[in-house]
Amino acid sequence: MQLSFSFYKILYYIIILVFLLTLHGRPVIAGQTSKKDNQYLVVNTNALNMRVGPGTKYSIVKVLTRGTYLGLTHTAKRGWVLVKDSDGTTGWVSKKYTRKVGKNKFQITWNKGSQGIDASALEVAIERFIRDSKRRGVMFNQDNLSLIIKDLYTGKLVASINPKAEVKAASLIKVPILQAYMIQRYRNKIQHSKRNQKDLIRMIRYSNNQSTNRILKLLGGPWKVKKILQRTGLYQHLKLVEYIPRSGRTYLNKISAEDLDRLFLRLWDRQILGPGYSVALNEKASEQMLYLLGLSSRRGVKDRLKDGTCFANDRSAKIWNKTGFVRGLNGDVGIIEINTPKGRRPYTIISIIDRPNYRSIRGNGNWWARRQSRLHRKISEMSYAYFKSKYGARTQCGRKRLMTYIPNKKLVPST
Repeated sequence: MQLSFSFYKILYYIIILVFLLTLHGRPVIAGQTSKKDNQYLVVNTNALNMRVGPGTKYSIVKVLTRGTYLGLTHTAKRGWVLVKDSDGTTGWVSKKYTRKVGKNKFQITWNKGSQGIDASALEVAIERFIRDSKRRGVMFNQDNLSLIIKDLYTGKLVASINPKAEVKAASLIKVPILQAYMIQRYRNKIQHSKRNQKDLIRMIRYSNNQSTNRILKLLGGPWKVKKILQRTGLYQHLKLVEYIPRSGRTYLNKISAEDLDRLFLRLWDRQILGPGYSVALNEKASEQMLYLLGLSSRRGVKDRLKDGTCFANDRSAKIWNKTGFVRGLNGDVGIIEINTPKGRRPYTIISIIDRPNYRSIRGNGNWWARRQSRLHRKISEMSYAYFKSKYGARTQCGRKRLMTYIPNKKLVPST
């Protein structure tokens, strides 16, 4: 009898304990009110990596700028916390680079329906434009667009089409190679020289393959460069396996729009070397890369983002970019910064058209490339009109086409 009484007494206390633990640790559900609903974090460093897991070994989801507000999930592990930003992106950040605040100006909600990023009016317009181009025979059905456009002022993703598709890298691979050079230079693994600087200029400005291969060899070859780049946490689809052949027909190296967008975002935040380096070294290396990417192309060779567009003569519009072409791949990736009534506004534009079966293109593919270049320029003009309108500027460049394909014939309101 005594044993039975002790058993039920112990069971009673266990039930009470479980109930209290459950009450204390239960998650906040949308619609419930709790003091925790008003707890948020704000980023207090220039650039903070949001990762898929609690540690630097996990890949980077996005880079958060100083002042970004984050919803706090109250899930923590070894100095890392699980958070969510105003776009609905969820990931882990190091808590020491944040501070806790009471109110959040974005009113982040935690209901399941708010996860992910909604397609913007620009994204829908570009998708409609591409479908119409294929219907009219301007673009071939075998060709695929990979696109990312991001507002660097707000950090918000504006358009994303096939961002994870692995495409032929062609000369676009030269931007990651430049990053690897900067990392090894500031790790004191290689000695920078006038000859190296000349090769870097020829690699980026003139897209010279011989200079590119000299830089690759200096860094230890394609396999070594890939290893250096993988440690940055930026690349999830990178394949760097070959030097660029003398003919220039490189088909084995691969990359994605998403990889390149992360690279340019890190570059614009002046964090190109990564968190293991000082702020001063990161800024120095980033400025050197931006200088090279900002050099004008050689005479007679045009880019696909500004040259040949209706805003080509807008001297206030600055561009830092790299083009890429091989039969079956035509792309241009970079950053454009424009004047608006609300100040300078930068955005990334990663625009790549890839045909997996490049052998189906007749001849050397130059005629195909010219057609795709016109499509890139039209997409760039639509983007220019979108950002001009978003920040209260008037422009006719790209507006007519944007209005043709934008949902409800309505431009995004000025903010």
